[in-house]
Amino acid sequence: MADGVKKPTADEPVWAAPFPENADVFEAIHLYCSFCDYLKSNGRTKVTAESLALSQCTPGTLREDGALSIVLATVLVESLHRPPEWRSCLMRLVQMLLCEPHSLPLPVLEAAVGILEAQDFDDLILDLPKAREHAAEVTKICQLLVTRTRVEKHLGEQRFAEIETQVCRSCDVSCTEWARAHPGVSAGVVISGRVVHQSSSGVCRVAPHSMSTGQSIDSDTIFLTASISKTVLAIACLQAVERGEFDLDIDIAAIVGSATAAKTFDNEKAKAVAVIVATRNPAFPSAAITPRHLLTHCSGLQDNEDALMPGEFRVDHEDFPQPLVDYIARRLLPTGENFSPRIWSPENPPGLASYHYSNAGITLLAATLELATGCSLPEIVGRYIFNPLGMTRSFFRLADTVAEAGSNLASPHRGRQPISQYGVAEWPAAQLRSSCTDLCRLLCALTTEDSMLMAQKSFKEMLPECGSGGLAWWGLDATYSTRERGLWEHGGFMDGVRTHIYLWPQLSSGAVILTNGTCDYGSIAAAIKRSVHQSSHHKDD
Repeated sequence: MADGVKKPTADEPVWAAPFPENADVFEAIHLYCSFCDYLKSNGRTKVTAESLALSQCTPGTLREDGALSIVLATVLVESLHRPPEWRSCLMRLVQMLLCEPHSLPLPVLEAAVGILEAQDFDDLILDLPKAREHAAEVTKICQLLVTRTRVEKHLGEQRFAEIETQVCRSCDVSCTEWARAHPGVSAGVVISGRVVHQSSSGVCRVAPHSMSTGQSIDSDTIFLTASISKTVLAIACLQAVERGEFDLDIDIAAIVGSATAAKTFDNEKAKAVAVIVATRNPAFPSAAITPRHLLTHCSGLQDNEDALMPGEFRVDHEDFPQPLVDYIARRLLPTGENFSPRIWSPENPPGLASYHYSNAGITLLAATLELATGCSLPEIVGRYIFNPLGMTRSFFRLADTVAEAGSNLASPHRGRQPISQYGVAEWPAAQLRSSCTDLCRLLCALTTEDSMLMAQKSFKEMLPECGSGGLAWWGLDATYSTRERGLWEHGGFMDGVRTHIYLWPQLSSGAVILTNGTCDYGSIAAAIKRSVHQSSHHKDD
């Protein structure tokens, strides 16, 4: 049983332990199977023989014999008399199952519907007058899943073929000029919380004047995602707000000041707090800088991309060794050795300053979040984003990436020339490394009505329905946005890589493109957009 699960007392059955947010899916199944056994032993409900046998099943048996469908169906029905918080836990379990692209194939979903429809609800002793209605609603959801899966299979054959063609062509030197061919590409599309397409081509590292050698790219290949990193940080900030650990509209100096009062800090952290408190636009020293200003790039910081290029804020083959606050002190404070007055706008105070895309601002935000929560950014995103979604190949630290990736790690390339992996001082803004599969899992969570990542209120705050003022994501008002209505996006443009993530909230759709080169991916993006909009028209029909 995972850490955080309350051990039951002698008079308390195993299923009475609370369902932990970080629970493994099979542990969750075990808890609910124990609940089935408890119901049976107390004569509480009619339970199928198959569901009783589940308590003896191994994880392998659950997947191989289709018992997963019985878990899904029987557990849903048998939990109806539980309090709302238990049903909420159950839906988290179901979401964990559905986030796996191939965990619930069509036959399994059909079996789940069949079991639900065959249940004799009159024999259920549930003490809930609306038990029938709730069971019918669950059945309807399963039926919709079956219908959607059938549609997706058709769409995968018909509407996503162009994406795969463009992905393959972009890496094929026989179809593209040598200098314009991508070393490697991996792309994926998500609709309504399900992965409907993935395709990959090329190699992790190009041998000189050849494409025939090297590890092949696949959907699990880890890429440097560059500025897609910022979208993950935005999610982490909103989650911290929900937990009461952060506030988007309070001065960052006050945020870290409150953290100092609430926690016992060592000298190093006390120094970090002092740096954040001292970070001000010299032209407006009394003006507050808030997390929202930093997420919307209107803090008055107007740095360029220099800190991401080879130089003193970048190292090869390893993570940048200095703490975030050391970089902030050196570059953003007037007393810093790398300070330039031009890094701050003299025209308007934070919040009223013009939009200026700022990696330094995002780095300042990450340092503030770390001090407010008392955890490092890798710890925060691991605990609240990567682990719950099963994003096992996503890391902010190069050392962690190398340990997990093995040979399946895409090297950055300038044209056809591979370059070394590198670390930068502004790593929260640009150093997330992830795979197509993992980012599709993230998009699955962002394209379902009841996201396990954040409340709907937080989602709408991150991506306002008006299309502007997004938190880190590019909308209609962002400098580098394509300014397409209904689309939120973020590109990654960095030495040796080009990446892009797309999210259409109204279409419940998303997509990602990862490349390990500096070539144009416009043909792939165009194919993805056509496919997503065609899929939307199909659903409307």
